Amino acid sequence: MDEHSSLLGAKFSSLDARILSHYPQIRSIQHGEIPFPRMAEIYPMYGCNLDCVGCEYTSDNQKGFKRLDTARGLSLIDELADGGTEAIEFCGGGEPSLHPSLTEFVLRGGARGIKFSMLTNGTTLTPHFLSEALPHFSYLRLTLDAADAAMYARTRPAKSGNPWEKVLGNFRALVAERKRQGLEKLAVSAKFLLSKINAHQLEAMAALACELGASSAQFKALRLDPNELSAEEANDVEHRLVRLRATSPIPVLGSVGKIVMTKPCILTPLQVTIDAHGDVYLCCYFTHRKERHSIGNISQMRFSDVWGADRHRAAIGGIQPKECSNLDCRFVRYHDVVDKWMSDEANFSFI
Repeated sequence: MDEHSSLLGAKFSSLDARILSHYPQIRSIQHGEIPFPRMAEIYPMYGCNLDCVGCEYTSDNQKGFKRLDTARGLSLIDELADGGTEAIEFCGGGEPSLHPSLTEFVLRGGARGIKFSMLTNGTTLTPHFLSEALPHFSYLRLTLDAADAAMYARTRPAKSGNPWEKVLGNFRALVAERKRQGLEKLAVSAKFLLSKINAHQLEAMAALACELGASSAQFKALRLDPNELSAEEANDVEHRLVRLRATSPIPVLGSVGKIVMTKPCILTPLQVTIDAHGDVYLCCYFTHRKERHSIGNISQMRFSDVWGADRHRAAIGGIQPKECSNLDCRFVRYHDVVDKWMSDEANFSFI
């Protein structure tokens, strides 16, 4: 295997390689500019119907339900589309599908050419959402964290009952609706957060993803929690993931290996995170550094008045690399690709 194949195949997945499409924006950042974000992560909700092990947003969700104002959400989508944003991911925060206007948001953005994705617990996907909103999605990831009902009750306890069977039913309904609408390119993935509690179910989780008709099984390590895998446990899981990739009928993505950032991140302008309060953050890994990563609020301002302003530049200048290593930020891996393949501008003038 040559060096290029090794980097983008074994060490990096196809998800990591997506950063290569952002070359023009990255070059502008390297020249001191702040390009308009091609992607926005929007947290339409704080508040959730589950109480998952290791949730970063427990303190926010315990304060009760907070929804992004519908009128402001719609106008925000218009502002993002006007500026050139191409994709919006709904995640959280709380559970995004609990927002009553989620389908309306998607239809507004879809009419403007925006593509959507969502990370969801899958408990409240409705037939209306699936039939109306699905054509505008590029991918959905349903987080399961278990291979059976008993493990789901441990890792993703609900405030009332155990929704395991409902989640599986909704997953199957989503896959069936994708087929009914002929949306072959829509990726529907099963996501699993691995810890001391559930790592022994790794192979069973991958098998479940196959049985459900998932496009891929995606794995990530729980961090900053007493149930985080030890170095020895993570090494064992990593070897098992290698074997799974060689045998699984569907792609097995992700890793539990610790990644480390050694220099300040410059890539945050490629995307933006906006939560249900209207607060705008440098990136989605803001929970342990909210004050320093907040760059404004769009409740009383247009997004363009926040983006690229002095407060935004100051926040970028204050990024601390050690903090970026806490939660396996994907931009750490993107930096490796940028440093390896985008450091010589002259080479990109040739084909």
